[in-house]
Amino acid sequence: MNPPVNTINTKYTPRVLGTIKYLTPDSQGEMGAGIRKVERVWDGTAPSASLAWSREIWVTEARVLIGLFPCPGPHLHLSLTDAHSLCFNFSIKSWSRPGQPWCEAQVFMNKNLFLQYDSDSNMVKPLGLLGKKVNATSTWGELTQTLGEVGRDLRMLLLDIKPQIKTSGPSTLQVEMFCQREAERCTGASWQFTINGEKSLLLDAMNMTWTVINHEARKIKETWKKDRGLEKYFRKLSVGDCDHWLREFSEQWEAMPEPTVSPVNVSDVHGSSSSLLDTWIILGAFILFVLMGIFLIYIRWQKGEWQAGLWPLKMS
Repeated sequence: MNPPVNTINTKYTPRVLGTIKYLTPDSQGEMGAGIRKVERVWDGTAPSASLAWSREIWVTEARVLIGLFPCPGPHLHLSLTDAHSLCFNFSIKSWSRPGQPWCEAQVFMNKNLFLQYDSDSNMVKPLGLLGKKVNATSTWGELTQTLGEVGRDLRMLLLDIKPQIKTSGPSTLQVEMFCQREAERCTGASWQFTINGEKSLLLDAMNMTWTVINHEARKIKETWKKDRGLEKYFRKLSVGDCDHWLREFSEQWEAMPEPTVSPVNVSDVHGSSSSLLDTWIILGAFILFVLMGIFLIYIRWQKGEWQAGLWPLKMS
């Protein structure tokens, strides 16, 4: 992204914001030939008319990356201070065998899995300390109902687009809904749609912008984009409901005690490894000594039998 022509050399303290890797869509909003990977470290030079504009560029670029990877992982190199994120990962099948769920969902808070849901039991399972805390809130029943409804709605979407999907078996749809809060406001919301294992569509719910990642999903994007009710549904869930839950869960998160990890002494680890190696060497030498003793006894026994004429046995 090039800075404006008319720049102002604003004086401010240089500091490194981080390294950003992002994909830029082409003029048609598609990912493909126009993909470019950018790594940029701000060295303090004024890249724009103001520091605020420069910071907004970084946040926008980070949102693009977050949108492509709604559940943040090790690929996200930008650390946003005091920011919390919530990610819903839905796995939908067009059909499933009896006893197997056609919808499974996982919910992550700041990259930590704390809730699981499946359509077979139609129940939400809490995981970890955060899951137990959320289970005790009034939001639990609302969340359980919403996960079931969203799963059914996504399955209907999958069945609607099934004729456009080339597959011999059941069609699959993986949907990741992401929202982020910082400074008491929603700073990011997005949807990513993966069809039959191929990342296909991305929706930035903050400005309702669609991006085609897989060109084969272009028609699906056009169909969904024309459906204003569907777009409002996506925005309500990500910018509205998800942000509401994230605000409540953040209070539970901040009330949790910091995890304590016992420090590991490197010398202790090295010493234990050395002692373990010595034990194996001694054990191996002992086994070898025993085998050699048995072999020598056997040889001497054979030699004595031969001299006595008792071996080898002679058949009459």
